[in-house]
Amino acid sequence: MPTPTPPNQRPGNRPGPRPGGAPQQAGSGGLNVNINPVKLLRQHMWLLMVSVIIGGVLGVVTHVALLRLSPRWTSTAMFEFSGLIMEIDDVQNSIGAGSLAETEMFIATETQKMISRPILMQAVQDSSVRVDTKWQKQFVTDGTYDPNLAFLELEEIVRARSIRDTAFAKLSVTTPNPVDSAIICQAILRAYMDRVRSERTIESSDVLEVLSGSLAGIQEEKKLIEDQMDRLWTESDLPGLDASRTVEQHTIDRITLELTDARQELEMLREQYDSYQEQLNSPGGVTYPEIVRQIVDEGPIISNFKYQIAGLKAGRRSSMESLGQNHREVRRLDQQIQGVESEMDAQRQVLLAETFNGLIETTQLQISSFEAADADMMENMNEASQKMADIERLQEQYKTLENEAESLAERESETADRISKQRSIGDRQASTRVSVFSQPEEPDEPSFPIIYVMVPMVMLLVVGLVSGIIVLRELLEQRIRSAADASLIPQLRVIGMIPDISEDPAGVKSIETVVRDQPLGIISESIREIRNTVGKRMASRGHKTLLVATGMPDSGGTSIIANLAASFAATEKRVLIIDANFRRPRIHEVMGVSQAPGLTDVLTGASNISDAAMVTGVSGVEVLPSGTPDATGYERLTTDAMSKALVDASDHYDIVLVDSPPAVVSNDATNLANRCDASLMVVRAYHEKRGLIARVRRQLDESNSEFLGVVINAVKSSAGGYFKRNFQVAHEYNNPTEPKPVKQRKRKTKKGKDDMPEREHEEVGAGRD
Repeated sequence: MPTPTPPNQRPGNRPGPRPGGAPQQAGSGGLNVNINPVKLLRQHMWLLMVSVIIGGVLGVVTHVALLRLSPRWTSTAMFEFSGLIMEIDDVQNSIGAGSLAETEMFIATETQKMISRPILMQAVQDSSVRVDTKWQKQFVTDGTYDPNLAFLELEEIVRARSIRDTAFAKLSVTTPNPVDSAIICQAILRAYMDRVRSERTIESSDVLEVLSGSLAGIQEEKKLIEDQMDRLWTESDLPGLDASRTVEQHTIDRITLELTDARQELEMLREQYDSYQEQLNSPGGVTYPEIVRQIVDEGPIISNFKYQIAGLKAGRRSSMESLGQNHREVRRLDQQIQGVESEMDAQRQVLLAETFNGLIETTQLQISSFEAADADMMENMNEASQKMADIERLQEQYKTLENEAESLAERESETADRISKQRSIGDRQASTRVSVFSQPEEPDEPSFPIIYVMVPMVMLLVVGLVSGIIVLRELLEQRIRSAADASLIPQLRVIGMIPDISEDPAGVKSIETVVRDQPLGIISESIREIRNTVGKRMASRGHKTLLVATGMPDSGGTSIIANLAASFAATEKRVLIIDANFRRPRIHEVMGVSQAPGLTDVLTGASNISDAAMVTGVSGVEVLPSGTPDATGYERLTTDAMSKALVDASDHYDIVLVDSPPAVVSNDATNLANRCDASLMVVRAYHEKRGLIARVRRQLDESNSEFLGVVINAVKSSAGGYFKRNFQVAHEYNNPTEPKPVKQRKRKTKKGKDDMPEREHEEVGAGRD
């Protein structure tokens, strides 16, 4: 008996893993998820609405509680600041700062003085604070008032800040009592203004001293810069640097063009060399380029052989005309022609190998030459670039010094002018630069809590907490629920989706025979779409045997196989189901046949496919059950007997569907995939996790079979609409005589008329989520 050809050596199958099936890190772990915010919002709309209402109620309750238990009242005083009062321009400009910057610094300094220790200590000892406020009572112990404790508390309730882009500052005090806040703020205001009025303005002599020192510093710095410019001019030959820079730039441009051309040629040679290596190391034997064959065929050795063959053929024709076709001389010439042709073919192979190896060596030498030239050009370019950078650095250095010298000359002139003007001015009159813009008053409304702030804030907190819990739950979800979750696994193709039994309006009783019992149902339609996709792919590749694998138990692989078989049989194909799940066989129960004889009997040689295959109640579908229980049955799945059984089945049936144990239970699915033409994986929604699916997909993809993709089983509708409404529409269309269980929702147009029923742009059954 001839040895059967293993499936991985059939036409259309490539041994070993395919290029597209290289191992990679599947993005199935961590937080790699694809969150659809619209879908998530639809799913949890009522929960979010309830959280908004609860947040509003909690906000009102919180506001009322805080208003009763811990209110805060704030009294505020405003101050206005002005620039230095001089008869000429602001003196501070002469030391390098503008009047605006000086005013901003002055305001910032004064706001810190308002809340400094001396000011606050004077305020807490003010008689109005000690007598007229309830606030001070907490610092009285045994009839003695402690100003130090009062100061520590006052630091916590007083604030002073400048108002941006204005000449104003604000002082505020916050206390639990509105009267106390106004009294304490007024006391701090009096203490601060007393301090301001006690300070004297700067004497003119002090200003002149500052300006004179600044002028001397400017002149000294200017002299140092001018000396550096003179040294740089003479030592670096700056006038001739422009010509040198132009030469180096031309050199860089020339080398860049040459380097580009050389690298293009080098890339072409490398590609040619890689192509030669692939042809030389081809798994099916050396594939010689056409140019090599042409060189060998046009060479003198092959040409001489062709000349000899032509002469022998001419002699044969002459002998056959004169002696007849069966003459001994004609047969001798035939043998001689065959011998010369064989010798020519052998010599041609030798010459092809020698010529091809020579061509590869020549290409490798050219690559080495171009790489050396590339390195030389890069070295020359780096040298020219360094020279150019040095020239630009010297020019930039000289330009920077020149700008600094010009700036110092301007500052020197301005400072000298201001010294001259200042000497003509007498002592300026002392004055203050701070005035009270508004006095502190007793507040009418509390500063905390504020209802229009408290209610939205609590609402946002509650909604944010609920939303965070929803998103966190979504982020941590690793189970496959729809095609969107499957798309997170790299290179995973979703063939189709089967809705859950509860989603089919037809009321499915048995999922295993739904195609036979309810051919117009939604699940049956989904099976047909999967059948079309799988059948088209297998027909285009010439495949006949298909492994249906699962990751976890109860994923529905057996049900999918039974329904796919019925669907294929409906297209007038002969279908065989092979139950290779020796651990928990169920195909014989689903299809209503006995368990033995079956696959184990075929593998042990006790039976054959024709005798063991059993006819089922579905026309065109036959079953090869698991067979007589055998302790060594698992090991026989990896033997040549299994390969022969699949070949025999392919010869007698149009489609062979193979059931296997879940991948998490055993490695049988991988062993069977190496012997089948194609494979697909069935996963159950809300059952398998992405990590397991990615691992099984990688194992199937690396097998000798072609991995077609995954079928997601028992998909449930979400947010009450996308799948469910479309399932109902499809069911009503396929069953027009049945009454509609639910009235379709309609929407109003702008004119007030009923429009068409709402449609969701989703595919029914298998397709997109």
